[in-house]
Amino acid sequence: MEKKIKLGIYNFIKEINSELDVKFQDFDLQCDIFDEIIYIGKAYDKRIDELFENFINKLDNRISNINPFLIEILHEIGHIETWDSDNADIQDLEFALLKEEYSLKDENDYENLKKYCELYFKLPLEINATLWGINYALNHLDLMEKYNWLSN
Repeated sequence: MEKKIKLGIYNFIKEINSELDVKFQDFDLQCDIFDEIIYIGKAYDKRIDELFENFINKLDNRISNINPFLIEILHEIGHIETWDSDNADIQDLEFALLKEEYSLKDENDYENLKKYCELYFKLPLEINATLWGINYALNHLDLMEKYNWLSN
């Protein structure tokens, strides 16, 4: 990942919440809720990115003009902003069951991946983080435009 992209991602996150830490890693996006760290990866599964983009556009089609990578980052920030320990216990169980079902099938099967993602994206903590991200983006369109050039 180019230094310019890393700096842009860092600045984007800091403009949203200056208290968050930003770290770069080899794989995917994730966050550490308790230490308030957003991890940005170098490699992504483009199939999952596409499924997530389709999912968010179904939730609110006004988001279709906003860079999906920014929404993915906002989703991770949304995990920190919407953390709910009650939902965490439920999600742990649901995720374990979902992961077990998914692991029994061929991971290269796109239809299986699509079904898994559709269910995963609707888990309580996931949907809350996504809705927070969508809401933030729609209420901060100038910021989204400023960082529209970022890519993963």
